[in-house]
Amino acid sequence: MRPSVLTMSCLVICLTANYGPEGDQYYRRSRLLSGYSVDSKTSCTANPVACRLRGSPGPDCCGNTCVNLLSDGENCGRCRHRCRYPQSCCGGECVDLSRNWKHCGRCYNKCNRGDSCSYGMCNYA
Repeated sequence: MRPSVLTMSCLVICLTANYGPEGDQYYRRSRLLSGYSVDSKTSCTANPVACRLRGSPGPDCCGNTCVNLLSDGENCGRCRHRCRYPQSCCGGECVDLSRNWKHCGRCYNKCNRGDSCSYGMCNYA
């Protein structure tokens, strides 16, 4: 490759790296935020905005880690609120998916009126 083609290719990649799909205004990041990398151990105590970046495990900051309080079993509904076994976190509430008629087998899977939830199945014989 010629140096000019290589230089132009690098320039195009660098200019487009900070944007999501075309026309997607939500995921555009400023130059300030583009320097932050987001992983499961993102430090958010000093930088709470880091949890709102694309690719973050969740929008909430607990114990210097980004989490989702609506679905994280270790931080369900609030920081350091762990769901007991065999419960799961659904919408910030610890529920037993094998017996809860509002969350039967998975979160937000409601059983029909009058049906019960057993073993994670609605109206189990």
